[in-house]
Amino acid sequence: MKVLRTGFKFPLIFLLAILMWITVNCFDADLDRGPKQHVYVEEVEETDNGYQYLSFLNDNDYSLISDESIREKLLNIVEGKEWDSKFIEKLLEDKKEALSALELAILKPKFQPPISEDPLEMLPFTGIIDLNRLVLSASVLNSKNGDFINAIEYLNKSILFSQSIKNTPDTNLISYFISSRMEHEAISVIHRLVNMKGIDSKVLAKISLVLQSIPDYRQSSFSDVFYGEFRFGYKLAALPFTRSLKERLAEYHITKGADVYDSEFNARGKNTTEKTYELLQAMIPWYFIHPNETANALFSKYDTYAKEAHKYCNEVNVSSIDEQFVPDFWDLISPNSLGKGWESTDTNLKGYYIRNCHAHMYIESVRAIIAIKRFEALNRRLPDSLQELVPGFLDTVPVDPFDGSSLRYSKENRWVYSVGINFRDDGGSSQGEYNFYCGHNDVCSTNQTVFFMLSTKY
Repeated sequence: MKVLRTGFKFPLIFLLAILMWITVNCFDADLDRGPKQHVYVEEVEETDNGYQYLSFLNDNDYSLISDESIREKLLNIVEGKEWDSKFIEKLLEDKKEALSALELAILKPKFQPPISEDPLEMLPFTGIIDLNRLVLSASVLNSKNGDFINAIEYLNKSILFSQSIKNTPDTNLISYFISSRMEHEAISVIHRLVNMKGIDSKVLAKISLVLQSIPDYRQSSFSDVFYGEFRFGYKLAALPFTRSLKERLAEYHITKGADVYDSEFNARGKNTTEKTYELLQAMIPWYFIHPNETANALFSKYDTYAKEAHKYCNEVNVSSIDEQFVPDFWDLISPNSLGKGWESTDTNLKGYYIRNCHAHMYIESVRAIIAIKRFEALNRRLPDSLQELVPGFLDTVPVDPFDGSSLRYSKENRWVYSVGINFRDDGGSSQGEYNFYCGHNDVCSTNQTVFFMLSTKY
């Protein structure tokens, strides 16, 4: 009997020791001072919040325009690929209540959707983009009818709207670059407008005032994006603790068959180790992920990214490694293994800095072109250099965000251009004309060029 009791006691003690070890390793750390300042966003008072007027966009499956063919035609009109005045007039009439709501929204100093602990809950971006394109189509309609004052007013509304989205208190990479897309579409409409014949210097001066709503490259809110990404990561780490065991297990059964990808992005099924690892995460998440401990480690990384945000592209120094954490057997018994996986994985963020430089180069180029056209209208000739535009038409010569030098200008070719991602002055190129997808084109990305038309013949 004594032997039997001894044989029974040892497994029990061993089991208790394992449970005690697991329990001890379920305790999380405290948040450090730095991450604590950025984890929570202060809620905007409703009286200051423009989003209250646009909350209707959350209805109808986050869409303002449900017909894809109408959405596609609207985009083509905004991009100048086709024109149909009757189509635009009817669409503007149908959506006049939404346009009125936008006018109220941009009068408020802040723009913040309801704060959610679910990191996957996003702004209704489809409806927001559609609404912005409606505003831009109204600008194009007015300009084609010769009403430049109202055309400029609608452009101003579009720019203010895109800035509201870009500067939401809980901004992140998605919201920032969607607002950059909205901004790009407004700038492209302005670019076509200033190249129209019959635009006088007074109209050009009013257009230049619209662009003053867009901060310079080094004063933009780009750095805030990385603190938003940090908050996203923290909320994602804390998400399992807001769900019941039943919900976590249900989610596990949905995702256990999902594909994973190797370093070459080839899809494969999950192996037994990975499925077991995810099942244990669902059952005891407080062992596999310590949100505060992980946040403390992640914060230093995102804080570094944020400090690089206002450097010119040739000065930016961030990792371009994109690795995937693949768990092995030892990860199954390692506390905070999921958090450690996040800490050891660098996201490929270099491309976002380059996209931001491309976007701001276009803004600076259009600013320069407006000044060139105003100079031309007054002097009946083109300036010999961009420096000749200061101080009469520009406060300073526009800066190329790729290298921090002045934008380049060719009087003979009638274009302004950037050194692009190779940081070399290649003189501009007729094949390098800027567009939103410039970064995917080798000629454009290395020789980004923005054209302008002569107003008169000399």
